[in-house]
Amino acid sequence: MSDMPDIAVLDADIIAYKAACVADRDGLDDESLLSRLEFDYKYWTPEGCHRVMIAFSCSRADNYRRDFWPEYKGKRGASPDSLQRSKDLLGSLGQVITRPGLEADDILGLAMSSGLAVGVSLDKDLRCVPGWLWNPDKMHFPALIEEEEADRFFAKQWLMGDSTDNIPGIFNFGPKKADQYLDGIKRENLVPACLALYEKKGYDLEYALAQARLVRILRDGEYNKSSQTPILWDPFKPTAV
Repeated sequence: MSDMPDIAVLDADIIAYKAACVADRDGLDDESLLSRLEFDYKYWTPEGCHRVMIAFSCSRADNYRRDFWPEYKGKRGASPDSLQRSKDLLGSLGQVITRPGLEADDILGLAMSSGLAVGVSLDKDLRCVPGWLWNPDKMHFPALIEEEEADRFFAKQWLMGDSTDNIPGIFNFGPKKADQYLDGIKRENLVPACLALYEKKGYDLEYALAQARLVRILRDGEYNKSSQTPILWDPFKPTAV
């Protein structure tokens, strides 16, 4: 996976949302909104990528994580009025990719970890996926996220949860505590260490697994293409990290 792919998958949710907020604020008509989206589409395309795909999430209600955690993203506010218009216009600019039950993050994660594409997003959570990632607002060039770095970030997120997405994790366990706990733990011991801490804090296994599966962005091998369903992460598989 050392050579950067020449395909990019863009997190279209973010592009469309940001443009929709501007459209609501400034009263943009379709022509002006499309112009804004065209600029972002080009800006988000990494140099050297000759094929671009636009990834959209499924509806919030259809997200597979809600099958085992109905409160997932349950505290999100109302969407901008122009959001659907923004999505439709953005979708006209290139090849749209969606998957039943999956978020754009998952689509990016599957493409990144398979080595097929560069994931382009402003979302820091993509750092829990090995593969090529580019944040156009913070990085000059795409960077390769190694498996060890991705697994460590996943473990940290597992312990912390994510209040934005209504994922509680371990109560009152923020980034500083998570880093301190994980410091010095080898990659192969990250999963046992996280499970042990959940048990120590009084949580059962079902809760601990739910928190992991909520923060986990799908990787290559964690999606059944035939049934178009995710394969839930199982920490008891010998190769699970």
